[in-house]
Amino acid sequence: DAWVVKLSSLGVIEWQKSIGGFLDDSGRYIQQTTDGGYVLAGYTFSDNGDVSGNHGGNDVWAVKLSALGLIQWQKCIGGSGDEYGFAIDQTTDGGYVLTGYTMSNDGDVSGNHGGNDAWVVKLSAQGLIQWQKCLGGSGSEYGFAIDQTTDGGYILSGGTSSNDGDVSGNYGA
Repeated sequence: DAWVVKLSSLGVIEWQKSIGGFLDDSGRYIQQTTDGGYVLAGYTFSDNGDVSGNHGGNDVWAVKLSALGLIQWQKCIGGSGDEYGFAIDQTTDGGYVLTGYTMSNDGDVSGNHGGNDAWVVKLSAQGLIQWQKCLGGSGSEYGFAIDQTTDGGYILSGGTSSNDGDVSGNYGA
């Protein structure tokens, strides 16, 4: 399960919550939201317990928690291959942008360049997909961090082994 622990300023546990299903579930990044709650990005193999809507294999998993750690919504995002979520950021419109990588080109995923692509997904405040974008080339790409920029766009960092498609100037693996 993903494990979320809220600590006081003195390191005392205020609350903790295990969330997930019967298979592997992981929380990779968490951020406090403007309403005092939290949003978590990770991945899940489950489709039971706290998890619903898995597309098969491993899906990106986005979970919105209240200030007390109660699940307000959760969303499995992916296709028939494996997807992993590594970072999420609340956006100025109250929604969220997340990144990770995808091996799919079906379900919620389109535009995969081959192999693993870095994947950016924009969610509404309610967790509905507004748009998605695969970034990469014929090799493997990963998105590890994302942030909204002051001009309303987004900046992503990750890794690549490609030198084609969206990628140029690669010096090696």
